[in-house]
Amino acid sequence: MSKRISTTLIDQHDTRYQVRDNRTGSSNDAQACKAEEEQHIKRIVEAIREGKRLPPIDVVKGENGKYVIVDGWHRFKAQKKLKRPQIQVDVLENVSLEHYFNLNSEHKGRPLTAAQTIELKWQKFLVKTLKENSKATNSELVGELGIAVRTLQSWRKLLKDSQKGDAWEDTQERNEITGYPIKEKLSQALKHGETEFTPDNGLNEEEEKVVGKIHQLLSGKGIRQEAVVREVNAYYLFSNEFEEEGLEEF
Repeated sequence: MSKRISTTLIDQHDTRYQVRDNRTGSSNDAQACKAEEEQHIKRIVEAIREGKRLPPIDVVKGENGKYVIVDGWHRFKAQKKLKRPQIQVDVLENVSLEHYFNLNSEHKGRPLTAAQTIELKWQKFLVKTLKENSKATNSELVGELGIAVRTLQSWRKLLKDSQKGDAWEDTQERNEITGYPIKEKLSQALKHGETEFTPDNGLNEEEEKVVGKIHQLLSGKGIRQEAVVREVNAYYLFSNEFEEEGLEEF
């Protein structure tokens, strides 16, 4: 059903259908996305001022009585910048998972970043594997998801390993539609659990780099790298007793 509604009836804080998830990728990616988004909205504003007719935004009725944007965030923000009191919307009855996963490919809006694309495919993989109890072969899933066999295998391993321990349940940042963990955050939770520093497993590659950098910065103070490693050890073991040898100037 298509109609005009007040822009105040749009819930600006409910982003559950936003497939451009900036929780994926690096902080630099997020900053680049924000800058690109501002330019995209600016182009839409100019198009509206020139009299170009834009398609209605897709919405559904939210639990609080307001409308939740399914597709058309940039068009909505452009209308807000122009201080237009009303906006044309298509009110959808519901949004299927298939529709959600295809939102970005059904129109010519701003494309997803590489990290956002991977995250969307990861969520689709989880839905196929867990929610739908898919019996699809690797080749079928690879074709449907558009990923390499090696990627699918690594995702299966990540899923299996994370469900063995606490990582799956401990990951707080999740997709608002599927309810499943964001891949990058799940990987971090699993890595933290598996590589927590102990005298037995030592430092992982990332931690070795940090220790090396710290030692480089402190090299002029006569502090040995072994002392830095002991300090990291004390930190990871939540010890209140810090190694003092060689670190009195730290």
